[in-house]
Amino acid sequence: MPIQTGEGKTAVALFVDGVELKYVRLSAKGNNITLRDFKTVALVQKFEDKQGLAGTPEEAMTSDFSSSDAFASGAPIEPQGEGNTNAAVLFGLLNEIGNPRKYTLSYAIVEPAVAYQEFESDFGLSGVKLKKRIIEELANTRTTPIPMDAINVVPTAAGGQLAIIREDGLPLFDLMTEVKSFMGDKIPNLKLINSVDV
Repeated sequence: MPIQTGEGKTAVALFVDGVELKYVRLSAKGNNITLRDFKTVALVQKFEDKQGLAGTPEEAMTSDFSSSDAFASGAPIEPQGEGNTNAAVLFGLLNEIGNPRKYTLSYAIVEPAVAYQEFESDFGLSGVKLKKRIIEELANTRTTPIPMDAINVVPTAAGGQLAIIREDGLPLFDLMTEVKSFMGDKIPNLKLINSVDV
């Protein structure tokens, strides 16, 4: 269902679980938060399957999204035909919401795309210095270096730190880039990418 005038500030959240793309849309007006829409859409293939991950943007445009029942609320849909790709599925979902400038987007990632490592202390550090120290500690046990933008920390009740590490790329963000040109070079403002557990 498209965003209606007067709904208030709108936020869309996406979460990929295997071959299902889960979607929820909330709006806030005054002190009220309203659940506007939610659904589960079937992806063509898992993001972990690198070959043919999303197809080409041209293939995305050849898929038919005209059926009003194709994205029935709460019910998964089945991929329709050989031309259907993950990019086409995402494009159809975002196109149905309406103008991408009218909402913000968040994306939750799950294992194995994210890993967790607990530390017993904060090393007497905070902020960027703490992140750098944790990256140094993790370098002793990992084969590849961790970029600064791929890690965040959360304090634990015991006074330690839980490191949350993004393990691979951001396939959903890559798909957003693919469909950008078909959305008039406008994609939603991506506000947050975080672990689904957080």
